[in-house]
Amino acid sequence: MPAVHSPSHRIASLGAAFALWVAVLSSSGVAMAEQPGKLKPDVERGERIWLENCWQCHGKRALGDGPLAQAGPVVAPPLAGRVPEDREPWITAIHRGKETMPAFGPVFDRHDTRRVLVWLEALDPETGDGPSIEKKKADKADKADKADKADKADKADKADKADKTDKTDKTDKAGARSTPPVEE
Repeated sequence: MPAVHSPSHRIASLGAAFALWVAVLSSSGVAMAEQPGKLKPDVERGERIWLENCWQCHGKRALGDGPLAQAGPVVAPPLAGRVPEDREPWITAIHRGKETMPAFGPVFDRHDTRRVLVWLEALDPETGDGPSIEKKKADKADKADKADKADKADKADKADKADKTDKTDKTDKAGARSTPPVEE
């Protein structure tokens, strides 16, 4: 006679099967959906767009010193820290092009143009100092390098101490380092 299963037995079986399925997926390396990350701040995104599209003429720090700054009949101006309050004329010029500057409307949208202007506004007009992706990367690499050196020094120190302890133990067992007799 076939076995009769109650509804609660079937639910328990389904729950166990689901738990087994999740366990298999997580142990097999199948990636579960992750929460989307935060977008980078406008200033960082603006710099990234700048470094992809604008630095060749205006320079990496927007000082008008890019390798192509002097190439055309109109010199690429320095823009660091010089963004006007009314940004609309600049946004239009960037999108439509102006004099020898090409139109970037097909390359990035108006929101990205505003991000570039946010980054430009954050730069010092004389030095171009300000937020820098390259500086962040260098700082991060420097911290990692310092941590690596500290870790190596710590390991070397521990190895040195272990070596000294090992040598002390060997000489004590051999009797070579016994205390000389005291003469009276």
